[in-house]
Amino acid sequence: MRRHAHWSFLLALSACIAAGCSRSREPAKPQPATAAERAKLTFIEDDYERARSEASHRGVPIFVDVWASWCHTCLSMKQYVLPDRALLPLADKYVWLAIDSERPSNATFLQRFVTRNLPTLWVIDPKTQTPLLKWIGAATASELHDVLADTLQARASSPQPAAAGVAEANAEWLRGVRASAAGKTSQAIEHFQRALASAPQDWAQRSRTLEALSMRLAETDQHAALVELAAREAAKMTPGTARLNVVLNAIDAAEELPADAPQSASVPELLQLGTRIAAEPGNAVLLDDRSSLYLSLVNALKSRDPTAAQQLATRWSELLDAQASKETDPARRRVWDPHRVEAYLALNDAARAISMLEQSEREVPNDYNPAARLARVYLTLGRVPEARGAIERALPHSDGPRKLRLYMLKSEILVAAEDKPGARTALEEALEFARRAQLPPQYDKLRQSIERRAQELS
Repeated sequence: MRRHAHWSFLLALSACIAAGCSRSREPAKPQPATAAERAKLTFIEDDYERARSEASHRGVPIFVDVWASWCHTCLSMKQYVLPDRALLPLADKYVWLAIDSERPSNATFLQRFVTRNLPTLWVIDPKTQTPLLKWIGAATASELHDVLADTLQARASSPQPAAAGVAEANAEWLRGVRASAAGKTSQAIEHFQRALASAPQDWAQRSRTLEALSMRLAETDQHAALVELAAREAAKMTPGTARLNVVLNAIDAAEELPADAPQSASVPELLQLGTRIAAEPGNAVLLDDRSSLYLSLVNALKSRDPTAAQQLATRWSELLDAQASKETDPARRRVWDPHRVEAYLALNDAARAISMLEQSEREVPNDYNPAARLARVYLTLGRVPEARGAIERALPHSDGPRKLRLYMLKSEILVAAEDKPGARTALEEALEFARRAQLPPQYDKLRQSIERRAQELS
């Protein structure tokens, strides 16, 4: 399974100041909660017009979390980042909206604000419906706080005076952000490149600009440029989400390079750097992002160094199992199901996932994800009847674009069951669903691949 939605823009223009508590010999007296501490991020669910109306009335922008239940990074953000106290001071500065990308009722929003990767976080001006920010992927709570605080400042005031090089870089950065939010990817790349070229080496926004450039290059499949960028810059970047993503994007891009590409010479060093980043403890990055990096490293090393790939997969599975075992909330434990499956598959130990997924299916019987993952695991193990039963349980609970993938998995299972006509019928059902659901253009390639596969099964 290819990694998805692992990028983020690190927009920390200024450091957050943490309040310290003085110590005393006497027991501390309870202090009344501040307004920020009492506030909570209350999300409007799947109702853009309501959010827009409320934001217009209050004169604040809309923060939008576009997510899906199959997206492990989306679930990580929902369970570990968005509830974090670091975001509470911003509670009344935005209207908070969650958009489930799998719900057909959200099609109008998704057509207006095109979302190709998940999660995507938007900041939208409610009156003009202009996107002020489009942020793809994950971030720590402190990183997200900083970007949202900076977005408010940029919306409310003119740029602050700065030295000539910094002022030019800041201006180009802002143009890049606006072009990116408007879907003008080529223009965004040019602005980010000019920002980096004009800024001094110690420019405070260098890491986030490198990450933003890396993401846009990945979006346009510029594989050689991604590897070159990481080879040139990654080792000099400070620890954090931006550095991880620049390296991760390059590792994935390297898998797409021709065998004789000159950029391939940089790959061993990038793999070493990625391995060090994945092993780093602490809170500089989310565990979900570290897990995505492990996935890319294992996939890249399978052909280069199978022993190293197995060692990494072992560390990866141990890390995820340890985190899952700590969770007392089943929803938080289920966040780690997708990548635990990937780690077990990398270890050729798919059976390890069965009891975990069965437990998740019992907990959320109307969620198609545990059953669909079980179907994949059973198919890997050659337990075809059980795989078929699991995918039949999953399909009725899916109504969004992900259903195409479920039909494709059903077709694979039926091929394994030597039911070629049934496999073709499953793909025809997928195509009929795609026509009926009027899926957005980004699903055209997937639809075409289903059509080709159906023809092969004729």
